[in-house]
Amino acid sequence: MNAPVSIAMQKCRHCGAVDALTRTVCSTCLGAAFDPLDVEGSGTLVSWTTIRRAPTQFRDEVPYDVCVVDLPGGHRVTGRLAESDRVGVGVPVVATALRGDTPIFSIVP
Repeated sequence: MNAPVSIAMQKCRHCGAVDALTRTVCSTCLGAAFDPLDVEGSGTLVSWTTIRRAPTQFRDEVPYDVCVVDLPGGHRVTGRLAESDRVGVGVPVVATALRGDTPIFSIVP
């Protein structure tokens, strides 16, 4: 398995809430100022699904798995799942790569 990678998130300067990089306004306090934050890329699988009919830009990649992972500190992220043969809710996963800002998670052996 590849070495774990950190996941880039953002922390609100006003209230300290941590969220994905896609936010322009804090979902907790509506603040608009953020600082970058790298979060440990290991966690627990919460949910996943297999995409078989993808949006146009991802059609060449079907089927692929999208997952939701709880990270340390109460952070929750969405990413890709590298393999789904041994998957189940509560399984430990680790981010082993990034595709842009999207983490790619693998099952911890």
